[in-house]
Amino acid sequence: MRPFYQLFDHTSDLGVQVKAEDLKSLFKNAALTLTDLMTDIKTVRNQSDRIIEVQSENIELLLREWLSELLFVFHTSGFLVSEVDVLDMSDKRFKARIFGEKYHKKCHVLQREIKSVTYHQLKVIVEEHEATAQFILDI
Repeated sequence: MRPFYQLFDHTSDLGVQVKAEDLKSLFKNAALTLTDLMTDIKTVRNQSDRIIEVQSENIELLLREWLSELLFVFHTSGFLVSEVDVLDMSDKRFKARIFGEKYHKKCHVLQREIKSVTYHQLKVIVEEHEATAQFILDI
């Protein structure tokens, strides 16, 4: 997958940089990156959906809350995200419909276990024609 994300070295954790054309696409790409880092996203089908809504004080913390909620959904129900439809977004609120399926050992190879999204080096930069996020995943 990797057209819109790259990894960078970080001691004992996984550094990720995600790019997109705008902020909504950045949050979508970050979610797809998370899935692709756990398993090959090409193996995840759109079998069901659910609505996820998060709130926070600023855009960086909002991104962290979004990714943390997706990890929570994976850890509690095994749900892997394959597609994201952004329903509403502001600097302090994000709401999206996520599509995907439950993790199946026969269909999905778990490449790495991601425990959490840290606050360390968390950044969101929005420029005229590009948005970039950087975050560290605890693996």
